[in-house]
Formats: sequence, C-alpha cells, structure tokens
Amino acid sequence: MRTMTAVRTAIAITVAFALTTPVAAAGPAVADQPEPGRIVWTNAPDNTFTAGHLVSSRPDGRGVLQLTPDTPGVNDIDASTSPDGQRILYQRDGADVSGLRIVDANGRRDHGVALKCSDPCVADVSPTWMDNGRIAFTRVVQPFDGPNGSAPSAVLYTANPNGTDVRRLSQPGIDGVFEDGYARLTPDGRAVVFVRHRDLDGTNALFRMSLHASHLQQLTPFGPAGDFFDISPAQSGPTKGLLVFDTFRKGETSLDIATVPTTCRSLAACISSICFLTHNAG
Repeated sequence: MRTMTAVRTAIAITVAFALTTPVAAAGPAVADQPEPGRIVWTNAPDNTFTAGHLVSSRPDGRGVLQLTPDTPGVNDIDASTSPDGQRILYQRDGADVSGLRIVDANGRRDHGVALKCSDPCVADVSPTWMDNGRIAFTRVVQPFDGPNGSAPSAVLYTANPNGTDVRRLSQPGIDGVFEDGYARLTPDGRAVVFVRHRDLDGTNALFRMSLHASHLQQLTPFGPAGDFFDISPAQSGPTKGLLVFDTFRKGETSLDIATVPTTCRSLAACISSICFLTHNAG
C-alpha cells in the first residue's frame, strides 16, 4: 500500500467536496464562511514534490484560497472535508514533523490533532471524517520487520477531533498479516469502505464493513493496484452505491478505471458486477 509499510512522503493530489448550506457565491472566495461544493487539493509548487500546501476553490477553479502555508520540505496531503463543510482534516509530512491536523475551511485555526502517537507508534496517517463527529485514521507501529518490510500493526482507529477517546476500528487478529487504510464513509453513513493490504505479497483489495467492525465484505480481488478509490455521493440515479477504483485487467500491465457496487453481498457477486470504464491496452 502507498503508506502502510513506510510513512508517506510523496504528494497525492486529494479532492474533497465541502457539504455546506448554500450561500451566495460570486467574486472572490468568502473569507469567513465556506461556500458549497468547494474542492480541496494539495498544490505542489514545482515538479520535485518536496513541498505541498492545501488550497481550495470552486469547481470551476475560481475563488482560490490557500489553506495551509507553503513550507519547504513539508507536504500537506490527504485532505478530507468535515460533513458540515466547516473544517479540513489532513496529514502533514516532513523531515521534522508528521501528524494529523485540522484547519478551518477559511484557512484559519490550523492546529494539530493530539493523538499521542508515541513509541512504538510511528505515525497516524490517511485521515478521514466520520459522520458522527469523529475522525478515522491508520496508526502505524514499528519495527518494520515483517514480510516485505511491513509493520507489525497498521490498522484503522477512530478518535474525537481533539485526539481523545482513541478506539480501534479494524477487526482484531489481522495485525502483521493485513494493513487497513484510506477509510471512506458510505453516503448512508452505515459503513466504511477501505483498502486492505496483504503484507505477504504486497497486494490490495477493497473491503466494506460496518462501523462496529462487523459484517465485513470483500469488494474486489487482491491485486497489485486498487489503492486509489472514491465513492459516489449520489443518493439516487445510476451511480448510487458505486465506487470507482484503479485496477488491472487480467493479463494486462496498464492501469484501468472500473466501478463496483458497495452493496454486493459476496465476492463473486462483486467481481461479476465490476464494470471497466477504460481500456488502456498494454
């Protein structure tokens, strides 16, 4: 997986849609109140990817607002917008600093989340918001002496946004065999979809489970890709209940994009429902 066996240092461009009450939107970005439907991403000032800061804008690119400072050697990545659109949760990586932070959607009150990650904990990474006011993230524990340099534990936890009441979310008994990360809440708020990485062979698969770590369902077969995905926010229509992910067609070496329902009830049913959107032969 992209971060589980070594804490992420490369930029990942992340988009998050703010779900806010509609306000009048024209001209420059509103400084005191977030606008509906703004997107958030990591802006790298050059192609060396040695630094990156968060910015937001309207979907048409207007009203750009810088949310975090541009600091040499520091990358702000994996932005996630709170359900009310008021706050942005993100991961900060740098040589001397690493951790989760929250900044208001107007760029103010940027502060760290005090999760108290201490040895043998190495880092808390890949954050996201839950719909009950809590956050979810992956806690990575050292030493990295497992298969392929994997961690003895890299699984999902939840906490309050102030860092208190840390609770394990991943099912027990998977540590050192699988790593869980990149959790995303389904639009109905009843389950999370996440990437499960298999340490032995370095492959990934997408899973769905309830918020109480029960009713686990594998959605895609284990393979070399599958660690980039997104869930449709649609409440109705043809994309309701679908997630889009990266994968390889059987026997080919070029990445493609496909969809799979988040609601299928067996791996066989999920596999038969996979629909490829691209065909990059190679």
